Amino acid sequence: MTLWKVNITEEEESKLKNVEANNIEDILNGEKLKPTRMFRRYFPKGKRSIRSISPFVETRDSKKEKLDEEFSNICELVQHLRTSKDKAITAIDIDVDDIKVVSSGSKNTPSNIIRHPEDKLLAVIEKPAMYVRESYEDLRYRLIELASRGPKNTKHKFLVTGTSGVGKSCFLIYFLILHLCEQDVPIIFQSHKNKEVFYCFENLNLSSGSYKDFSTHWNSSETWYLADGIISPELVSAKTVIALSPRGVAKDKFQEIDKDIVKKFNMSPWTLGELSFCREHVFPEVPQDIMQELYYKAGGVPRYVFRRVEISLHYGSDPKIDVERQMIIYEAFERVQQALLLVEDFSGLLNCFTENAYFIQYSSRLVHRWADSSYIGFHLQWASRYIQDEIEKNLDKQSWKSLLEKIQTMKEYPAARGLMFEMFVIHLFRSCNEQFQMRELLEDPKPTSTPGHKKFSLNKPVTANIRTAAELA
Repeated sequence: MTLWKVNITEEEESKLKNVEANNIEDILNGEKLKPTRMFRRYFPKGKRSIRSISPFVETRDSKKEKLDEEFSNICELVQHLRTSKDKAITAIDIDVDDIKVVSSGSKNTPSNIIRHPEDKLLAVIEKPAMYVRESYEDLRYRLIELASRGPKNTKHKFLVTGTSGVGKSCFLIYFLILHLCEQDVPIIFQSHKNKEVFYCFENLNLSSGSYKDFSTHWNSSETWYLADGIISPELVSAKTVIALSPRGVAKDKFQEIDKDIVKKFNMSPWTLGELSFCREHVFPEVPQDIMQELYYKAGGVPRYVFRRVEISLHYGSDPKIDVERQMIIYEAFERVQQALLLVEDFSGLLNCFTENAYFIQYSSRLVHRWADSSYIGFHLQWASRYIQDEIEKNLDKQSWKSLLEKIQTMKEYPAARGLMFEMFVIHLFRSCNEQFQMRELLEDPKPTSTPGHKKFSLNKPVTANIRTAAELA
């Protein structure tokens, strides 16, 4: 902690209400106590001219100190990238099987990996390196291009959303690093890890403080404001980019700013190729086989595939021991499993697609958003085939009949209707001996057109275990 000596009268004690760690000296004319001086030097005996002489204690904010250091590390990284002849930040067409390796400082670093030259941790992502997805560069280009349109006083506000855990925070750090490398404009970053503190980058001069400390920048359309996971971001004139999950977007507190956001972009889950490459360069301690097994169960979400596995490994779990390996997978998948248990009937299934504020905290683990090429539109898709199979098992025969009836009468949630109908048909194909009729759907039918009809029967499939290639033949 830090000790301050402040001289105040009884009449001035009301000033204490407005005192914060960064304004003690200004408001109270405080004097910071030095550890090398004796305490009696500051409070000599016999001095009675002032009614009150009090020590003011500033508590240590360890969370802020950690963020301060990690944001400073970003400045070091940017300085390195500016001076390095081989800048390891370029737009890429990802071909995971044929990645070119370029030199970045003293290490061989692929062009889609950003790494601190001394392997210091970077803010928010808490890793010394980050993997640059192709979508990061695409989204950054679109945001910059859109922010250049319209009159100078246009209040640009953008939302980047998507399935929880797919790397929206990482995208903001990438945006910050690239912009500091290429542009000389103020950037203010606010993290949900300590939302009362704002980090302002002016070129490579970093300062932190409260909202009111940067009032000049908030009123400037040249400033970029990056809000990471903030449900109630500041309403300012600065260009605003908010990274927030659908769960946060659905909350009432976000609706005030949501009214002013026209451009909303979606970020897709990761492919297996992206995960494999990221594991090699950013999460090398996570075994490849565990990563793949979790991908096939939970889908392409780094939070489950990397972060939760990494935590288990830090507690000493040995992936080479089968029992401990299964425990690592269980712990990483546990939150998804909890969401699966909530889907007991048709109502639970429908809730997976409605994205209401309560159930979305669970459904986003089961149903993922996949963006289209514009990143504006999206479609919903089961996180994995494993999850779809588990949900099918949870629905009994009566639920399947109810499902078909509801699909026929449901007018809302068209994306849900398509997925659930597909699930119903797959269920029929798998489970029973049935006769089906197929009717041709004509694109431009004429009054005299007759659609073709076909009938076919489907026998219940025979299931067996295949252990070797010879058995498959």
